[in-house]
Amino acid sequence: MRLFLQDFLDNGQELNNFAFMESDYVKNRSVLDQVAFFLPSKSFIWHIDYEKIEKNKIFIVPVSFQEYFQKIDETIKEFFYLS
Repeated sequence: MRLFLQDFLDNGQELNNFAFMESDYVKNRSVLDQVAFFLPSKSFIWHIDYEKIEKNKIFIVPVSFQEYFQKIDETIKEFFYLS
């Protein structure tokens, strides 16, 4: 926990995120498909897993760079129906 808090301070007390969003410019409407929150660290990426937020549970998981970017690649392919 101490390491996460130090990384959080080093990142300006902010989490980073990326989102997959679908926009319909004709109907002037956008829908967020997925949002991922993360915190960069020197040796890995902290992934913020909030899928059980309804049960008041949030998990902070350290993930290797390789594994994290592999998952992003898979998610992009899935989002664009390439897999």
